Amino acid sequence: MLDRARIEQVCTYMLDGDLNLTEIAELVGYSQLSALTRSFKRIMGASPAAWRRQQVTPLAPSVKSPAPSVNSPDGN
Repeated sequence: MLDRARIEQVCTYMLDGDLNLTEIAELVGYSQLSALTRSFKRIMGASPAAWRRQQVTPLAPSVKSPAPSVNSPDGN
C-alpha cells in the first residue's frame, strides 16, 4: 500500500518534469533508484522512462480525408 502511494507521487513528479528520477526517488523515500524502478515496474507495468515517454507523447488523433464530392463540376 505504501509503495502504491509512493508511485502515485512519482508519477506526479515525473509529469511535472522539473526533477530527474534520482531526485524523485529521494523525495518519495527510496534509498536507491533501482528500488524505485523495481516498484514502479511491478505496480505500473512499465519502467519509469517508458511510462514518462507514453505520457509525454500521446497518441495522435487519426486524420480523415474529406469525402470526395458526389456532384461533378459540370452538374452530372
